[in-house]
Amino acid sequence: MCVGMVSERLGPRAVKLMAPTGAAATVLGMGCTTIHSLCRIFPRQPYKPLEGEALRKFQDEMEDVRFIFIDEFSMIGCRLLGFLEKRLREAKPRCDEPFGGLFVYLIGDVRQLPSVGDPALYSTSVSDSADVHRGRLMYRTFEKSIILSVSQRQADVTFRDALDRLSVGTSNEEDFNRFAARFKMNVPAPEREQFTDATHLFTTRQEVSDHNNKKLVGLDVPVARLPARHNNAKAKAGSADVAQGLESVVYLAKGARVMLRSNLWLAAGLVNGTTGTVEDIVYARDKSSPNDLPVAVMVRFNNYTGPTMPDGTVPIASQLRSWDDGQGTHCTREQFPLCLAWAITVHKAQGLTVERAVVNVGPHDFQVGLMYVGLSRVKSWEGLLLDPEFTLDRMRSIRSCPGFPSREAGERHIYNMRILKNMLLKATISHRLTTQNLKAKNKGNIYNRADGMMRTKY
Repeated sequence: MCVGMVSERLGPRAVKLMAPTGAAATVLGMGCTTIHSLCRIFPRQPYKPLEGEALRKFQDEMEDVRFIFIDEFSMIGCRLLGFLEKRLREAKPRCDEPFGGLFVYLIGDVRQLPSVGDPALYSTSVSDSADVHRGRLMYRTFEKSIILSVSQRQADVTFRDALDRLSVGTSNEEDFNRFAARFKMNVPAPEREQFTDATHLFTTRQEVSDHNNKKLVGLDVPVARLPARHNNAKAKAGSADVAQGLESVVYLAKGARVMLRSNLWLAAGLVNGTTGTVEDIVYARDKSSPNDLPVAVMVRFNNYTGPTMPDGTVPIASQLRSWDDGQGTHCTREQFPLCLAWAITVHKAQGLTVERAVVNVGPHDFQVGLMYVGLSRVKSWEGLLLDPEFTLDRMRSIRSCPGFPSREAGERHIYNMRILKNMLLKATISHRLTTQNLKAKNKGNIYNRADGMMRTKY
């Protein structure tokens, strides 16, 4: 692939792989990290230039870097891209070009869900902050694109084409009939049983919470209440978002399916989004539920490659998060970075691929791309169970979503930049792009609508 070619020619230190989330970074494999971790950018906090020893270490780490590859770029908003550009300038202070003069590749699907709490790269609002406008300007400096036309997640062309039409609200009767065949009421009972342990996807947090609580009670075992430790009342009242994923109270039990809410060990797969099963909850002597935090929660994780206890479990300890409430009060919360995960939101599922999923698409797309992302997390028709059913009008409703016109304009902009047409995604594609563009040293970016590629050189 492109990364391999660059590493072979310039050395492994010439390339950095990044993604906006730990789960997306894990998909890219060893050597990939999150944007926030690599570039010392803290979510929901103002940008702060690096100074002193922190700046020196960052510049040393980036000294030999020439190429940046970023996956799942639809999850990157204008503010984050602007912060990234600033940080890369700090990495290369002798260069006065955008992004410190580095080659930057953005990889992803613009039709997926945009970033949360940060205007999408294709947004056009004039009332945004200076940080947002800076990021939007940096995005507009990308000049060229390559459109790759074959998705690798769905091998079945009928499924892939139906999803493609769904993504732009042009689904037809045949598409609807294929999806209708996956309605729960139309799937034979023996096949439905295969979805007993499948992940459920909902569009709202309340639906996720209701389903997870129902499953927790259904275990019919004692439930432990894990109350977070706070330094003041404002910290206790803070949401999980401001506490960087830590809930004020967590309910767990042996046998509960859980998800990590923090990046603990990227290389081994312990990242935000990793799922597993609680095997035990360990308390210190004279401590117990419902008023105390345990010492550790023993979890058996899926797809984990690091060391474990003799029984195969991993001890998860509590984490401490701090933030400013905006009025001068410093808040802290100590809690376990875990949440129940029989069900997750469609937003949380973005970037993931699962074998089977039970999907509730909701009544409408309250954010552009919601239904498309929810239905495209599986590889085949057989991996999909739809509950409840929906109508053809629901499939076409994305066109009435407030963000659709901006996204459509943004996609046209990408298509207008394209330098190669009708290219199929094959094993040789990265090699061809690398040999063509590294030798010619063309300026521009490479973007892939299906699996995504964008490249820029200034």
